[in-house]
Amino acid sequence: MASSDDSVEFTFTWMALKLLGSGLYSNPWNALSELVANGLDAQASHVYVSVDIRNISSAVVEVIDNGTGMSLEQIYKYVEVGRDRRREASQSERDSAPEPKGRKGIGKLAALYLSDNFYLTTRTTMGESAWNFDAEFAKKHPNDRPSLRPAQKLPSTPSEDVWKKCPTGTRLIMTSVNLEGYGEEAFKAFGRNLANQFVFDDDGQQRIQLRIIRNDRDLKEPFLPAVKEIAFGNFSSIRVLPGGQGQLPEEVLRGDQAVAVPAPSLEGQTFVVKQRVIEIRQPELDPEIVRSVGPALDVDSRTYGGVPYVLSGWIGVHSTISKRDAHRNDSRFAKNRYYNPSQIRLYVRGKLASDRLLHQLGLTATYLNYIEGEIRFDILDADKLPDISTANRQDFDETDGRITMLKALVRPIVRELINDRDDVARKISEQRANVLKRGKAEFAAQLHADLEKVETLSVDTRNDLETVIVNRIQGDVEAKTKYRVFISHQRNDAVIATIIDELLQLHGAHPSEIFYTSRRGAPEAAYSLDALGRIVHDNIVDNNTLPFYLTSDHFLNSQYTLFEAGAGWATRPASEYLRLAIDYKSIPDWMNSKSLVIAVASNWCDSGELTPELHDYLVRGVLNPMVDHLNRGRRANGEELVQSFEFKGRPSDLTLRELGQSYSDYFDADVLRVWSVYATEVGAYMDAYRSDNN
Repeated sequence: MASSDDSVEFTFTWMALKLLGSGLYSNPWNALSELVANGLDAQASHVYVSVDIRNISSAVVEVIDNGTGMSLEQIYKYVEVGRDRRREASQSERDSAPEPKGRKGIGKLAALYLSDNFYLTTRTTMGESAWNFDAEFAKKHPNDRPSLRPAQKLPSTPSEDVWKKCPTGTRLIMTSVNLEGYGEEAFKAFGRNLANQFVFDDDGQQRIQLRIIRNDRDLKEPFLPAVKEIAFGNFSSIRVLPGGQGQLPEEVLRGDQAVAVPAPSLEGQTFVVKQRVIEIRQPELDPEIVRSVGPALDVDSRTYGGVPYVLSGWIGVHSTISKRDAHRNDSRFAKNRYYNPSQIRLYVRGKLASDRLLHQLGLTATYLNYIEGEIRFDILDADKLPDISTANRQDFDETDGRITMLKALVRPIVRELINDRDDVARKISEQRANVLKRGKAEFAAQLHADLEKVETLSVDTRNDLETVIVNRIQGDVEAKTKYRVFISHQRNDAVIATIIDELLQLHGAHPSEIFYTSRRGAPEAAYSLDALGRIVHDNIVDNNTLPFYLTSDHFLNSQYTLFEAGAGWATRPASEYLRLAIDYKSIPDWMNSKSLVIAVASNWCDSGELTPELHDYLVRGVLNPMVDHLNRGRRANGEELVQSFEFKGRPSDLTLRELGQSYSDYFDADVLRVWSVYATEVGAYMDAYRSDNN
């Protein structure tokens, strides 16, 4: 057996390790959560995370746990990439320790994702050893296997006292971590996001402690618990699954909370409902989906492949996703670039496995983005069944029957919650209608009394006047209240138009309020050209439809889109429709106006990043005018308003440098997120467009 004076080689080359690490994690916070999970798997009661950003381009990140530590034999296993710890564990180890959250033995690559130079110190009841990984040598020999080398000297950090108090455990110090581009909002949300990476069954026996060191004054600040900050007071309805009670606060379980729902059309502009909390003892499977699960599912015994399954946790629907309105119910509500509550967090073995489930259910509804939940489904990583996690470990193979089964369990619950929120909206509309009806009755009675005082009018004349006047007020004569947005585009330019469509829906617009033929599943896509032409004409000439034209070379060469543009031009001035050009030469002369229009190609960054100019125009020149238009109809119908997009303005370059920020810190969080999702497709589209037009 080698001694702790020997170097310990990794089982992969440096190049392979870096490729694996960069593909596994999308940001530093995901990587840090993996390192925290390693500490929790080591039976730590406390895991401490210190992020020293006094030099943000060369930060020092430290993770300390008071777990069992690693012996020399375990250090040799630590450098084995892809080792299945569960299969190797002895029966006594399985009995004495909780199930490990990891399976593939690649969590240690998180340290390599963050830093090319880290120090590993570990302490057991038998002694202590310290190791260093420095990539400088490895970079010069990328095809060789790098090593952990005995550390002669450790860097001094502000967390020395914490480590000294740990009788056993592991300490990981990562130096020269580049966190540029992450502003204050990112660090504010870090504790919340880190806490959301886990669910604990031990009633607080395991804790994650966090400290962000921004300046020298913060050195005196203690570590604080990383806690979930879920705005339970903003939910109008919650479904509690088996085991979910322990995750909910007492005031929710009492079921007597009052929640204010925005209602602009009512006096006081709110509608108060009692929070609805319903316990589901045994979730039912969606019959539309369950047939696709396969023969491995036994519904009667609630097993899959002979392994029992249990869905636990909770799912709720928010009363509103407007930050200002939600804060009236619960000040913990947050929605920004770094924290999105519109998700169902899926946990497996106590660790976050995916936050994409909500949008994988195949549902479209006005209140889908109001859904938030935390559920656990451990059968997705059952030892007796195949491993179905994806290569980046942040999701699962959607073709597996267990994922189909999960969707079949969750979809009916989400539908119920959306229906609950629809019921609230219906009650608001009914109350508004009743108020109008009472107002009309009061007006009619007063008018009748006033007309009777006019002695010069005959009875028939008074009755005729009364009928005409009463029918002129709101009630019998309904104003048009169905407002829509028309996205006119040529199908080759659909990726840009899809971003706009997705963003409007994300902020609460219903698909029926947006006429967009390239949306997957849009009914218009199945119509004949003649039928579609009539629908297009009717939508454009309707005064309650706001046309938006995405002009391009493709647009100019399509008779169909030119017909759409001509219909808009013939029925309204240029100031009454919206435009975005792919390039300036694609704007027809007769569509020009004095209002600003921007071209994507002239504000395009080859890296695919969203430029400040394009972001600002999308928000101020396209998205918010669309939101304002749709909200006219929403106000008339007494419905909750579509949420506007945030425009913060742009500070000077000097201010950005002083604050260590980038322009993207001032972007609307949802615009930046959706753009990032489609950035690769937009880049490919722009490359092809410029190539075709050169």
